[in-house]
Amino acid sequence: MIPFQSLFECKKRLTVSALLLELLVLAYFRKILTDPQGVRVMVRMELSRIVISETSDHQIIVLKESHGQRSFPIVIGLHEAWAIDRAVKGIPTPRPLTHDLLNSIMEGLGAGLSQIIISDLRNNTFYAKLMVRGNDDGVVEIDSRPSDAIALAMQRKTPIFVEEKVLDEVCRWNSP
Repeated sequence: MIPFQSLFECKKRLTVSALLLELLVLAYFRKILTDPQGVRVMVRMELSRIVISETSDHQIIVLKESHGQRSFPIVIGLHEAWAIDRAVKGIPTPRPLTHDLLNSIMEGLGAGLSQIIISDLRNNTFYAKLMVRGNDDGVVEIDSRPSDAIALAMQRKTPIFVEEKVLDEVCRWNSP
């Protein structure tokens, strides 16, 4: 017979193991990073749709949760929509355009784009950050428009994340 104390310790270890497993699953579906302001909870997203209308100045891209159902649109300009579409389809341009130039600069400097983050939503405007990793393995956050960040992410096959607070806000708008 196993003493009661041993059963308690075994259950305690199982609980800790279950908690660790839950954190690993959470880390797989979401990415948790710490920053000076505290903890950021981010959700991995993927580009699910590009809507290009040549008769309008406003184009739409839709980001969808990689392992979930939530999605939301972002209104962008025509040139950014074309840049994203070209990157997704792998269509080269005869001469480098702005996003191609930024990509070439990063490559020339040996920098990598580790991820992009849609980090905020203020006054109906999304804000993004490029997380650029240099030769020294340090990461620099660079402010960006989401359309430019997504265009670069598509060129470099870089993961896209959205902060949970932003996703909660836009999904509240989209719910009935």
